[in-house]
Amino acid sequence: MSISVGNIITWSDFATACYSAIINTCCNIDSFKNVPTRLQSGQGQLAVKTQTTGVPGSQATQTFTWYANPSNGIAIVTSVNVANEWNTFLTAAGIDVRSNKIIQAKELGLSMGLYQQFMSYHLKPVYSRRQVYNTVESQAVFQGMRYITGTCTPKYTLTAIDLSNIPDVTDADIISVVRQSFLHDGVNYGMWDSEADPVIARCYLS
Repeated sequence: MSISVGNIITWSDFATACYSAIINTCCNIDSFKNVPTRLQSGQGQLAVKTQTTGVPGSQATQTFTWYANPSNGIAIVTSVNVANEWNTFLTAAGIDVRSNKIIQAKELGLSMGLYQQFMSYHLKPVYSRRQVYNTVESQAVFQGMRYITGTCTPKYTLTAIDLSNIPDVTDADIISVVRQSFLHDGVNYGMWDSEADPVIARCYLS
């Protein structure tokens, strides 16, 4: 989604763009996206290595087989399920009733906090370095974003704006946003603290 000068963006546009980003980002929605077979749920006890050795003092041999633990495999989630959870969250957050309303600048930060809360709950990074497998993918690395299902309750709810008294965004508001996003502004948030040292990124939801 891109915003051009003079264009109007509504809550519906914003919510749709965020939903599309989630669908395109995750590796397990509707189908697997480059997820190795050994990381997929439902594959059962996959043999990952078999080794045959001689038995000391005997002509016999014994075979050892190592199996992957399938309990944490990545499962397929349908886009319908994602849409239901997304819409339920928007409803609980009071965003859905604004679907055709123009986004006000002062509400934008609140909605971003809610969206980030939803994504931090449902989207989980996956990293796999498969060195144990005696296969073609023995040294393969997989990195992706996995969607997990569940109920995520919004930390807060957006309330209606009195159309007769929509607040203006002032220079002071913009200065405050910039300072709080990049600089130390009385408390330790932003990219740098009061000593000009980097601060680990964090998100405040309430």
